[in-house]
Amino acid sequence: MSQAHYGLLIAALVSLAGIGADSMLKAASQQENVLVNRWFVVGIALTIAFALGWLVLMRYMKLSMAGAIYAVVSALFLAIIGVVFFDERLTPAEITGMGMAVGAVALLSRFAA
Repeated sequence: MSQAHYGLLIAALVSLAGIGADSMLKAASQQENVLVNRWFVVGIALTIAFALGWLVLMRYMKLSMAGAIYAVVSALFLAIIGVVFFDERLTPAEITGMGMAVGAVALLSRFAA
């Protein structure tokens, strides 16, 4: 596996950890005691895993590319999670913005050396 492919695999795993952490912390915020519940504990554990994964990722990928991938992946998946699990609604402007973000990452990856 090439270094670029390895970097993309790590970026995907780090993104999943970050998305999981954000989702768990959102669930924790809806509990009566936000700091003493299982969602908070899992969210903190995933946040630590995210930070450690980010350190490893920086060895294999430029910060600009890693940041762009994480931003788009997390925005898309968190929007989906918000709609499916938390009854949130997306506006047409938000949907358009997400489409533009995907296009930006596609352009960035196409022209990144």
